[in-house]
Amino acid sequence: MLKNDLDTLRKHAEEGDPEAQYDLAGLYYNADGVEKDYDEAAKWLHKAAEQGHSRAQCNLGVYYHNIRTDYCEAVKWYQKAADQSNMLAQYNLGLCFDSGEGVKKDETEAVKWYRKAADQGYAEAQYNLGCCLLFGNGVEKDETEAVTWFQKAAQQGYAEAQHYLGYCLFSGTGVEKDETEAVTWFRKAAVQGNAEAQYDLGYCLAFIAIGIYH
Repeated sequence: MLKNDLDTLRKHAEEGDPEAQYDLAGLYYNADGVEKDYDEAAKWLHKAAEQGHSRAQCNLGVYYHNIRTDYCEAVKWYQKAADQSNMLAQYNLGLCFDSGEGVKKDETEAVKWYRKAADQGYAEAQYNLGCCLLFGNGVEKDETEAVTWFQKAAQQGYAEAQHYLGYCLFSGTGVEKDETEAVTWFRKAAVQGNAEAQYDLGYCLAFIAIGIYH
């Protein structure tokens, strides 16, 4: 970023513009035209977050979660952003309830927040919701609905969902068994480096080679 642009952005941030505060925080976080400084980034995120800027609230949660490891504070900011329908915050809040970080572990509450983010098209949340439905974690087991969410995430290129979709198709779990389609999804995940999909794809190809699987 050019110095004049940085000076202008800082001026707006100091005048209380939450969008400018959020953008300035991003520069410090990513070392874009300034020296990387997570604490300085957090200072500006705080200013924007306190004005209700949902992305700042979510990123402030990430700061406390990943950099300061203050999970309770992270949950506080995730919750504020999630209540404004920020899908990343909803997903992160679901993760906190799933793991019990910063809040009492509650798989049912985790599913609630995964679903909110999944409904907005967030692939990671769609995958996690699918897993909860597949295994009955925090929600009644529903293999058919699980496959639906795996499909949504897989179509967005999310490798873990592609692998699980392949598994469901190969085993006939929640969907009509289709080994050929399963191989297609195993391959998509495998080329992205998913080790389990690479193994399953190799397994399928090996059995094709010896004529047992067709």
